[in-house]
Amino acid sequence: MPVGTSVHEGNLHITGQLSVGGAVALPPATVTNAGFSTSPSDALAATKQEHQHQKQFAQVHGSNATAERRVVHVVRGLTGDLIEFECGNAVAATGDSTVTINLYKNGSTILSAPVVLDNANTAYSGKESGTFSAAPLVAGDVIEIVQTVSAGTGTLPQGVFAQLTLREDAE
Repeated sequence: MPVGTSVHEGNLHITGQLSVGGAVALPPATVTNAGFSTSPSDALAATKQEHQHQKQFAQVHGSNATAERRVVHVVRGLTGDLIEFECGNAVAATGDSTVTINLYKNGSTILSAPVVLDNANTAYSGKESGTFSAAPLVAGDVIEIVQTVSAGTGTLPQGVFAQLTLREDAE
């Protein structure tokens, strides 16, 4: 123990305000959700929080899938992480028709392999997950969903959708 350290064994109750002249080292799980103020004037600032975003991409149900490239997010936090990327369709493809969905960061893929929706994907279920090849994000990164189609000899799926979950650290 450092010189000048006082030790108190047992519980300690303070009825007034506690002032600390230096850093406070709190053990893990000490500050819980209940420890934060519910008063709007004393709420935890957004700049001190990690933010989770769920970004959706969806095409019309009732029309065959079309090729499309769409920006879905621009990173605003200093750093961030990709958490999950899932894709599916409302109406399954038939024959050898496919839709390929890719996730780009600043114009380049960040998936190990694009997600392919084909006749093996059933409607509303059988969501396919993408695997990230590069997960860290930094402020200013532009995230896009890129969809290509191959009509083949069947029918393209309808109502293609994708959802990206990511987290950003404010500071």
